[in-house]
Amino acid sequence: MNDNTTTKQYKCPEGTIFVKIANVDGKLWIDATIGHTGTLTMVNAQVISALAGIAIRHGAPPLKVACALKGVTHETSNHFMARNNGDVALSIADAIGREIEYVLVD
Repeated sequence: MNDNTTTKQYKCPEGTIFVKIANVDGKLWIDATIGHTGTLTMVNAQVISALAGIAIRHGAPPLKVACALKGVTHETSNHFMARNNGDVALSIADAIGREIEYVLVD
């Protein structure tokens, strides 16, 4: 990955999530935002993205991190997918995994 920042928006059952991957001074940072500050949804997005970034910075292969996150679902994922013709992320974790794979693996 070059020294730059990418941000992509995904629709998921919890709302619209923005996943940012940045390479700052050779260190990878992953951040995700969704909903309002302080909500459980926002906390989940921040924690998942921060832990994914830490794992990759400490040597975990990006593909393994992406595979661990991609496909994570919850009780509303199937209904959400059906309403949106399948062109959406399954969850917060799935959106972050998809972006890691898109930016760091492909």
